[in-house]
Amino acid sequence: MSDEPGSTAQAEHLLRGLNEAGAAPLELVEKLAGLARVGAEAALLEALQSSEGDRRLAAALALARAGLAGAATSDAVSTGAVSTGEQVQRALLTGLADPRSDRRWAATVELAGLLASAPAALQLLSVLSQEGSPLQRRMAFYCMARAGAGEETVLLDGLADQESLVVLAALSALGRLAGISDAALASVERLADEHGDSAVRRTASEYVRRLKR
Repeated sequence: MSDEPGSTAQAEHLLRGLNEAGAAPLELVEKLAGLARVGAEAALLEALQSSEGDRRLAAALALARAGLAGAATSDAVSTGAVSTGEQVQRALLTGLADPRSDRRWAATVELAGLLASAPAALQLLSVLSQEGSPLQRRMAFYCMARAGAGEETVLLDGLADQESLVVLAALSALGRLAGISDAALASVERLADEHGDSAVRRTASEYVRRLKR
């Protein structure tokens, strides 16, 4: 990709501004994505290596929005190096735990968009849904829900989570699957009858009603 005059310099200027602002404003991410499409990809790839989380997240969001967060390259596979796609996925996965909701949901949206072309990302999400913090587990399930992806067994594990917000997210993901087994339906019915959180009982009951129409 040829570098449109000044695009790399503009991207580097915007990335330097992250240090001053201490955040990754989403409007700035849109500008970075536009610059990446016209030749500033190298500056964003460098930012992916930064020790600063905001720079990594901004670069990952911009590359994903620009359609430049591809799968592992043949060179990366042959040398065992971490590909651009994998670096972007890791940065977005980390972004799921960002305390700022706009960044967290932006990471969720972009990661969901990668799942169809990056099966490894779904595997990482599945692990995160079981081993991450409560916030990471919840956002992992919402990411699966947005993509309509996820294995039923993983989602059923989410229904048994101790955190009600995680259970609600797992229910959302389960509801996006094309179909579920009788055993999964029975698990949802138990939630509707027995869960200690009224919001979970109500959501599970609504889900059961939809399935039985």
